[in-house]
Amino acid sequence: MDFEMIGINHGFTEPHASTAFWDENGLTMISATQVTHYLHRALAKTMEVPLSRVRVIKPHIGGGFGGKGDPFAHEIIVAHIARKTGKPVRVRLTREEVFLNNHGRHPTKMTIQLGTSKDGIIKVLDANVAIDGGAFGSFGVVTSYYNGVLLQAPYKLDNFGFVTNRVYTNKPQCGAMRGHGAVNTRFAVESMIDEIAHKIKIDPIEMRMKNFLDPNSLTVGKYRITSNGIKQAINTVAEQSDWKNKHNKMPKGHGYGVACGFFISGSALPIIWNELPQSVVHLKVDFDGRVLITSGANDIGQGSDTMLAIIVAG
Repeated sequence: MDFEMIGINHGFTEPHASTAFWDENGLTMISATQVTHYLHRALAKTMEVPLSRVRVIKPHIGGGFGGKGDPFAHEIIVAHIARKTGKPVRVRLTREEVFLNNHGRHPTKMTIQLGTSKDGIIKVLDANVAIDGGAFGSFGVVTSYYNGVLLQAPYKLDNFGFVTNRVYTNKPQCGAMRGHGAVNTRFAVESMIDEIAHKIKIDPIEMRMKNFLDPNSLTVGKYRITSNGIKQAINTVAEQSDWKNKHNKMPKGHGYGVACGFFISGSALPIIWNELPQSVVHLKVDFDGRVLITSGANDIGQGSDTMLAIIVAG
C-alpha cells in the first residue's frame, strides 16, 4: 500500500528566544533549547573558543517536542553580535519566524508491504520510504534510520527489510518531532494490520496479541527487549473501554481503534567522543542544609527536574 504524509510543525507555546553576553569568563548563552550539550559544542566551534569558555543556560522551557533539538542560526548570530558590540544581545522569534525556521516532521511518501498467514501471524514486512529533509541535515541520518528500523517491533518478525531516502529540497530543514522517524511509518503499518484483520475476520486486538514480542527477547534486528508489558496494557485498555461491545458498533463518525509502537531507549551515544562518563550530576550541600543539584538533563516537560529532586530527597 502507498501512503503520503504532509509535514507539520511543533506549535509550542514559547517561541525560540536567546540572550548572549560575553565577560571575562567567555560566552554565556541563555536559550530556549532542549539540547544544551549540542548548543555548547556548536557555539565553541563557530565562535572559535574552547568549550571551557562557553556556558549554556536552559531556563524553564515552554515546550520543545524536538523543535528545539538543534542549535539554531539565531543563537549563533546573537553570540557573534554580542562579542562584536560588547553588549548583551537578545532575540525572540515571532510565530511566523518560528515556522520559517521549522525543523518539524518530515513530509513522507512510502510504500509498505505486509504479509500474514491466514490466521493472522505476521510473516513479512518491507518498507520503501522517501522523506523530504529540506535544505540542511539536522537529524536526517537518524530520522532516516528510524523510519525503517523502528518497524521491527513491537511484533515478532522473521523477514524484514527497508530502504529510506532523505531528499534535500529548497525548503526549511526538517528534524526531530515527537518520536521522529517512527510515527508516519508506524501509522501505515498499524493501518495495514487493521485492514488485514478486517479481511480475515479477526479482531484487531486479537491479531496483535498473536504477534507481540515476548519479554527478554530480541527483535529481528537484534534490539534487546527487556521488560515488556504491552499485552497487559492492551488487555487492560480493552477491558476498561468495553472494546468488544463498542468496536465497529459505534454511531457513524465515532469509533474505537487500537495501535501499537515502540521507540528506543538508552542509546547512550556521546556527543564528544571520549572515555569519560557522559552523564554527571553534581551535588552541593550548603551550611543551611540546602542541596543544590547541577545536571545536564534538559527538562522540557518530561519531569527530569522533578525526578532528580525526588531521588536526592529520598
